[in-house]
Amino acid sequence: MLVFLLPDETRLNELEDAIRQYLAWKSINEERLPLNLDQFQIGQAESKLKSADETVDSRIVETYVWLMAPYQTDPTDQATYGIEEYRLQGNDALPVLCSRRLVATEGLFIVYGATRLRMDLDKLRLFDQAQHVALKQLWEYFTRYVYMPRLRDERVLMAAIQEGVRQTTWQELFAYAAAQDPVKERYSGLMAGEAGSVLIDSHSLLLRPDVALQQIEAERTSADPGPTVAHRTDGNGGHSDMGGGSVIQPEPQVKVGKRFFAAVTLSPMVMGSDAAKIADAIVQHLASLPNASVRLTLEIQADLPEGVTEQIRRIVLENAHTLKFNHAEFEDS
Repeated sequence: MLVFLLPDETRLNELEDAIRQYLAWKSINEERLPLNLDQFQIGQAESKLKSADETVDSRIVETYVWLMAPYQTDPTDQATYGIEEYRLQGNDALPVLCSRRLVATEGLFIVYGATRLRMDLDKLRLFDQAQHVALKQLWEYFTRYVYMPRLRDERVLMAAIQEGVRQTTWQELFAYAAAQDPVKERYSGLMAGEAGSVLIDSHSLLLRPDVALQQIEAERTSADPGPTVAHRTDGNGGHSDMGGGSVIQPEPQVKVGKRFFAAVTLSPMVMGSDAAKIADAIVQHLASLPNASVRLTLEIQADLPEGVTEQIRRIVLENAHTLKFNHAEFEDS
């Protein structure tokens, strides 16, 4: 999934000169007391430092303009491997320029359709010898091999799977199962032709349509005792069929629990990905219930044995205020 951003040689010297200027003025500002600068000189040094910092930012964008993206068109032929070169243009942040260019050339997918997913499964012949594909393994294929489409993150793959399993034409695509029970030789949490949420973990699977259809038909046959006829009392104390026909009485669903609480520890390195999984796997189900009120609270606790610099302290508190945190503060002990 890696792409590479490289500098243009003709602009690299200009960037290095700008960085030297920045470091020089940064050193002067940090040593203002030993240098015995007066107030005018301090103001001049701060202004020069700010200007040098802005120059470095602009020079970085002007210098790092070559985007290199590896590709391979045929997974069985190393000769089809290559590196696509793109020259970036614009004044936005470099990650924005890179992603925008890749999306425009299908070097990066932020939307990945179910039909495209099935085409890639066929290209890799993953369903030829197996009834299912483990989703965790499939995601690893996407992250590891150059011949796989480059997806923004696993949520793009999850959205493609959700799109496929809810379509009426799912038999041309695939089905989804939460897990496999090898003892009973069946799949649990099977979804085919219906809307629902999917999860990429060590148990979830992508199924061949014919395998899913076989289980659906077997369960339908074993669980079909025939229609139940609902009756009503007539005026003479007897019974008569409602409307002269049979009515299927739905089995009532048992409802348990009127409040839900949960807490989980997230890794700060992958917090965005974990939060998205929680939203898909838990929050959306709760929020879909009638008259449900779902509230989420994010609590941050950071132990900082070495303390923080004044700059980091100011940035964190200002950002917390901007993001409308209810409470945010640093403690000395």
